[in-house]
Amino acid sequence: PVIDSTKEVLDEIETSADYRYDAQMLTLAVAKWRCLTDPVAGEFPTWEAWVTAMQVGSALFTAGTAVEGSVPCRIGSMGEVKHLPATGPQDYLHAGNWLTAFYLAAICRENDRADQLAHVPVPFLRASGAEFDEYIYAWVETLQNAWFGRRETWDTLVTAVDGTDPEIT
Repeated sequence: PVIDSTKEVLDEIETSADYRYDAQMLTLAVAKWRCLTDPVAGEFPTWEAWVTAMQVGSALFTAGTAVEGSVPCRIGSMGEVKHLPATGPQDYLHAGNWLTAFYLAAICRENDRADQLAHVPVPFLRASGAEFDEYIYAWVETLQNAWFGRRETWDTLVTAVDGTDPEIT
């Protein structure tokens, strides 16, 4: 059922805000599900599922930060291009989903996608309306600073680590 649901979501991702909301969660669920039967991720369907989850995550943020119109995004191993509408901040474009998208881009060695994600401003993530502890935003800034080789990396890392102290939160 999860694979069929994900296929439906990807088929309608261009036109349905509800499906864009579900897309990252469902594609990630399929990738994890594939690992149940392929724990070493050695089979093509498992690889394809992880790549699709990565592509969806980065596509949603690309569309979210676009100024207007639609954004062509490659989603799927067959090179299919989906045209996602520019959306601005959305409730699913929050720091948690940004972290997942960034991790997947890094793991899949998709430097262009990781770079695009690293350009997403933290205020944009806050505009989603989702509430996270401040250390999450500091961690996002740390990853962005590290990606760009900024000196502030260490300061934001210390802020993120200090923010995990239960006495502070």
